[in-house]
Amino acid sequence: MPKSETTIKFTPAIGKELLSIIQDNIPESDYKIRRRIRIADSINAVGTLVDITIIVATSSPACIAIASIARKWIQTRSSKKITMTTEKGKIEVENLTSKELIEVMEQCKNISFKEE
Repeated sequence: MPKSETTIKFTPAIGKELLSIIQDNIPESDYKIRRRIRIADSINAVGTLVDITIIVATSSPACIAIASIARKWIQTRSSKKITMTTEKGKIEVENLTSKELIEVMEQCKNISFKEE
C-alpha cells in the first residue's frame, strides 16, 4: 500500500453491514482489513469484536468507492445521526453528498463512524 493512507474505523454493527458490500465491489488488493478483538484471560472467555478498520490509499479509486458505499449507507439511515471522528474533530452528519464525503476522506487520515 502507498504511504498516503486513509484509515476508516467502523463499529462492529456498521462494519458488518458495510464490509460485505465493500468486499463484493472492490478488489481485495486495494485495501486492508483489520479487526480489533478484545479477549479475556480465562477458561471460558469469548472474544468480542471491538471495531473493524479498513486501510485504503488516499484518493485512490478504492477510497472513492468506499466513500460512495458509506454515503449510501448514511442516506439509508436518515433517521439516525452518524458521528464521524477525524483528527480534526467530530462531525455529525445525516445526509452527505458524495463530494462532501470524498473531501473528508481525502483530507483526513483517520475516520471513525458511529451511529447516534
